Amino acid sequence: MRTPEARTIGRTLLGSWLAAGVLATGYGSLIAGCASGAPEIAPMAPAGEIDSVKKAEQAWRAGQIAEYEPIWNEENGPHGDPFSAGLAAWHLASVTEDPAWSDAAIDAFDKALDQMPDFTLAR
Repeated sequence: MRTPEARTIGRTLLGSWLAAGVLATGYGSLIAGCASGAPEIAPMAPAGEIDSVKKAEQAWRAGQIAEYEPIWNEENGPHGDPFSAGLAAWHLASVTEDPAWSDAAIDAFDKALDQMPDFTLAR
């Protein structure tokens, strides 16, 4: 019967040997150029494609602003829902990267917490 210490040492050695074998297999495959998990190097994109990516990002940002700005305008009033206004301001802050929208979101969430102190989503 083996002692608990001997079992621990045996497991440690077995784990070390398995890890070394996996590493050796991985490095061997990588060096040989046949590693299935090796990332492929993408070719450089032509300048026209980079411009189209920037245009797509700008269009996406404009769409997000068009979606969330009306929600902010509607919900930020005295009869609006401060939580919805906070979410809209948060989305606008993340899209525009404007710190003023972050401040507006924090203020709106604070108003929501004043109305319902246990509202965990606003917290």
